[in-house]
Amino acid sequence: LEIGQLNEAERRLVSANAAKHVPKFYLFLRILQEFEQGDASPWFPWFNALPRYYSNGASMTPFCFECLPPLAASLAMAERIKFIQFFQALKYVDFLSDEVKGSK
Repeated sequence: LEIGQLNEAERRLVSANAAKHVPKFYLFLRILQEFEQGDASPWFPWFNALPRYYSNGASMTPFCFECLPPLAASLAMAERIKFIQFFQALKYVDFLSDEVKGSK
């Protein structure tokens, strides 16, 4: 499946000082595209084997960051910021359903 170039989504990332993450954003989109296909995707067994819940920097709350040592908090916060930027850029992606784009 071809994604193509998403100029508006890229502009959103660049304006948020996240230009270096554009390649990862395209990978993020490709994974979401496969996920959206459900059991029709050849990757379905892999997706289905993943944990339904896990904690990482992108899912942490401000309280969590306060509990971490400074370096770990900084790295985790960077992941959280990147996730927020990707989530906001999804508004400019038209080939994914609103259900997939709205699910955190």
